[in-house]
Amino acid sequence: MLHINGVTWDIYGEDTKITYEHKYDQDKTYFKIEDDDNSFEMTYDAWWKEVPHLKPSEWLTFEEQDNEIEDFFGYIKYLSINEEDKNNWVESWSEALQG
Repeated sequence: MLHINGVTWDIYGEDTKITYEHKYDQDKTYFKIEDDDNSFEMTYDAWWKEVPHLKPSEWLTFEEQDNEIEDFFGYIKYLSINEEDKNNWVESWSEALQG
């Protein structure tokens, strides 16, 4: 479940669509979540923008593996396509928050 501005989405719901993409030429990231009733979208500075000597591009995307670590919405996208990892991540984050 993802809760934004009073709206809750089931990220595993059949009618939920999540878009997470980078605008490399602008150092921006675009995120959108939508279902049949609601939609939320935003464009924001990419997580790598302030990282020295890191300039990803659509042709050189080995840094993409860091999206779910460096960017909350990257994490949401990762969870939405890797449901089998959901319990591991929830357990990991729960332990970190308690600890």
